[in-house]
Amino acid sequence: MSYSSSQNTVSVMFDLETLGTNKSTAPIVSLGAVKFKHDGTILEEFCVNIDPVDLVKNYGKKIEKDTLDWWEKQTKEARMSWRKDPKSLVVATEMFYDWYGSKSLETWCHGASFDYPILAAHFECLGKKLPWKYWHENDNRTIQNIFGVSNRDLRKNSTDTYHDAVADCKAQVEILTTIMKPLWVPE
Repeated sequence: MSYSSSQNTVSVMFDLETLGTNKSTAPIVSLGAVKFKHDGTILEEFCVNIDPVDLVKNYGKKIEKDTLDWWEKQTKEARMSWRKDPKSLVVATEMFYDWYGSKSLETWCHGASFDYPILAAHFECLGKKLPWKYWHENDNRTIQNIFGVSNRDLRKNSTDTYHDAVADCKAQVEILTTIMKPLWVPE
């Protein structure tokens, strides 16, 4: 069995850092993404931090105490990464649309029931849709589970910052392309 693909296919991996877990009210504080080829090459990076005050005040998002407590247990680098130069939701969304481009790409995240609905809820606050078609949504966690791979185990010796949105994307691309490379065959 193989999955038809081109090594030159450009895909997107995105990751969110949030201050909650409720799909409709969790505030996104960092949106990171990378464009990559199926051979694992990272082509472009994107990161925007979003002002949680803007999200709470203007869009009804709710910061959850349990998530704040969880963040306090993370590294200082991870906690500081989403606090740099936050933008309003309007500006962050425009920046992401500009970076993503007008063509729907195969888009991945690490958890179909978390990242996709939370990001969609933020876009909906502005009356916008996600920049990709629903049939281009893919879930990296499912691939890892099918092949018995643990994201945490593979990253335990890594020097990157765990829970930094772009670092998480890069690590997820590395794991995904390593698993899928034998299955992705040229079209």
